Amino acid sequence: MKGNSKDMTINDTLPKLRSDLYFETIATEREEIVVMIDPEGFAHNPQAMPYDLIPVLQMIDGEINAKDFAKSIKDKTGEDIDPIILMNVVNNLSLMGFTETGDYFKFLSDMKVYMESSARPAVCAGGSYPENAEELAAELDRLLNVIPNDGIESGANAIVVPHIDFLAGQGAHEAYASGYHALSNDADLIVVFGTSHFGISGDFMLTRKNYETPLGVIETDNELIDKLGNRLGEKLVIDDKAHRTEHSIEFQALLIQHKFAGKNIRILPVLTGSFHSYMAESKQPADDSGRRQFIAALLESIGELNRKPLYIASADLAHIGRKFDDDFDAEQELEQLHNEDMSLIKSIESCDSEGFYAQIAGTGDNRKICGLPPIYSLIQAARPFRGVFLKYHQWNEAETKSAVSFASLAYYNEKAGEK
Repeated sequence: MKGNSKDMTINDTLPKLRSDLYFETIATEREEIVVMIDPEGFAHNPQAMPYDLIPVLQMIDGEINAKDFAKSIKDKTGEDIDPIILMNVVNNLSLMGFTETGDYFKFLSDMKVYMESSARPAVCAGGSYPENAEELAAELDRLLNVIPNDGIESGANAIVVPHIDFLAGQGAHEAYASGYHALSNDADLIVVFGTSHFGISGDFMLTRKNYETPLGVIETDNELIDKLGNRLGEKLVIDDKAHRTEHSIEFQALLIQHKFAGKNIRILPVLTGSFHSYMAESKQPADDSGRRQFIAALLESIGELNRKPLYIASADLAHIGRKFDDDFDAEQELEQLHNEDMSLIKSIESCDSEGFYAQIAGTGDNRKICGLPPIYSLIQAARPFRGVFLKYHQWNEAETKSAVSFASLAYYNEKAGEK
């Protein structure tokens, strides 16, 4: 738990709102909201709030207590607010990681060590999966064997698979397994497009660090990154911090190590940024020159190095219910969500990245499809001839009245039956 544990009173100085946060404005049909984002990755979940609250938050300067805070608000707005309510609000911000506390400063110290290292350590080991290498290998065997590979066409040059926690159970395992059963074994490079849940420093955020897991270290293709740098110059975004606590590529690194054990496979870990700015401006991602330049540079660089690439989109679909700030229980929406997801899946199975984006943008991303950027990017980069839908599941978390949906698909460069 982040934040200080001692009980506070209205006369105690409130912890300072962090000065390294940034704010992204999003216009909705009802109001203009601001999302408070932590570029350091300490606060894992961005916090949405009304635009009018920003000046109020700026009063949390590390020198004010809740009693004086309430008085300042009344002086500025004329509104009476109970100091205890303000104290609880700031305490919650601390628990989420948005204020300067002892835990935050320890995090900064740990981050300094990370930035100076050559590897990105596993952050989900011991939680989502075992820390022990033998136990982990056995668990990955069970995961991949949850369904037989008979009947799943092999030789895919690209797949969409979830990044939902392995602990989500049978449905998650089937989606992972079906995708990896389809994936070709003939490769020396795997480009992984993952959702960036925390850092948003660009459309494509890379790291030069190798990915370290209990199974060992899987190397990042820094020769390829050098080529990208030669083509893109300062437009190439290297963001080690965005990768530090992000699980979407870590889960795929494990499965790649397991599936390709004994083979000389390198990865290009690419975190993809939000598409909300495109939606807010009614723009098509394909019209963005920076995106086009990155994809072109990637393909040219892979060709120049004679790499044999595969592509993975690490992507979940919808996030609905109370846990995700909806005003309804997920259970009542699951059937409707299934129908909506099937429509999205039809687009991406048809390799129609623009149609996929248009459906989500048309609703203002009301289902919070976190897999939009990586799936869109995969189709643009892999340029597959055809897609095959494999599995779809919903993880209904009854205790939080929330649900996440996800799917697996495989993509091929030739017609069915051709080799």
